[in-house]
Amino acid sequence: IEDNLSDDLSDEDVEEYLELPVLGIIPHIDIEEMIVEKFPHLEKDPHLHYYSRLISLFAPKTPVSESYRTLRTNLSFSGVGQEKPIKTLAFTSSSLQEGKSTTLCNLAIVTAQMGKRTLLIGCNLRRPSLYKSFGIKRSPGLTDIILGSMPWEDCVQGITDIMVGSFGVPEVLTASGLDNLYVIESGQTPPNPSELLASPQMEKFIQEVSEEFDLVYIDLPPTLPVTDSSILGPKVDGVVLTYQVGRVPRNALKRAKDQLQQVGSNMVG
Repeated sequence: IEDNLSDDLSDEDVEEYLELPVLGIIPHIDIEEMIVEKFPHLEKDPHLHYYSRLISLFAPKTPVSESYRTLRTNLSFSGVGQEKPIKTLAFTSSSLQEGKSTTLCNLAIVTAQMGKRTLLIGCNLRRPSLYKSFGIKRSPGLTDIILGSMPWEDCVQGITDIMVGSFGVPEVLTASGLDNLYVIESGQTPPNPSELLASPQMEKFIQEVSEEFDLVYIDLPPTLPVTDSSILGPKVDGVVLTYQVGRVPRNALKRAKDQLQQVGSNMVG
């Protein structure tokens, strides 16, 4: 029996309940206040919803953007003392619409701005969204890499690809550090996402990019509806669980964490 949805957990509750550290707390993003006020001409832009996912670019001095930098700092300490440094980090949630991809996009931006060569991989082969956020092409991408139809180097999109088409804010393109940000999106939706992620080719790909980039962030589907996160979790250095307060019952959050740990994932927080 699930707890009532209104049974919210504070950050202290989460740490005690899940026995995991809270790496960051991201405030609610007010699109109207943070983006439209600064760029009034975007108010009727059909892409405004996606701009809000890149708040650290459009409004870098806001408390929301600062919270992503705090998350970046806390993650940098999460692997201290371990034999192997954490270079490949996967992000998932227990259910849909918990802000996972938004968190990941902004984290990748602030990490790149710190001077780290950062690769963001769209491993949500069922409902990809990174290409919408960054205004890039969905294909070629991860599906092509795993199937062997294209080398991963040819699927990487950088600052010259990001925002070339749909983004109408030149100021954003001049933000420092974006030349360190690279994206590989999912590619076309395959009929067998779980099997592709479980393949030796996927493991080989993760190994190769982890040697090429300073940090690799991976966008995974939610854990409870599909098995993809449980398949890929053990193949990366660490997994981060995103939780939106009030979105899901606490039991669902606990189940997601337990499910990932049972398959051998290193739960970072």
